[in-house]
Amino acid sequence: METRASVPAGFEQLLPHVENWGLPTFEARVRKRTESSIEELNVFHAAMLPHLETLIEFLNGWSLDEIPDEYRPLGCAVLAMCEVDNAVVRWKTPILPSAQDPRTVLFKKDFFDIDPDFVFEKPTFPKRGQGLTGKTR
Repeated sequence: METRASVPAGFEQLLPHVENWGLPTFEARVRKRTESSIEELNVFHAAMLPHLETLIEFLNGWSLDEIPDEYRPLGCAVLAMCEVDNAVVRWKTPILPSAQDPRTVLFKKDFFDIDPDFVFEKPTFPKRGQGLTGKTR
């Protein structure tokens, strides 16, 4: 059963934004930004920005892994502000035209997230006195 998003008392007007932008992964939030119009980004940004500090203080009441399920979308919506801020404040467009489109990037989950067929081979170095071809100088 999916938990409904929730917001602290007094922030009910943010609930539609939390439901739309409280996506659980960085990739999903970037995709949401790139597939939204600048007008949609402006509405979200304008609604969240005045309350951002208070919302962060509220969420800081728990460690990351202890945030109650009903407030996780709120935390993700707060993180979405990081994805949206440059687009609204600096670029004035959802995708920076002079940069790689983030929808074309393959995101790694961690350092070890590599192709399972990739085999790391230990490099071999020439012995002292040998050139790169292995021949004695």
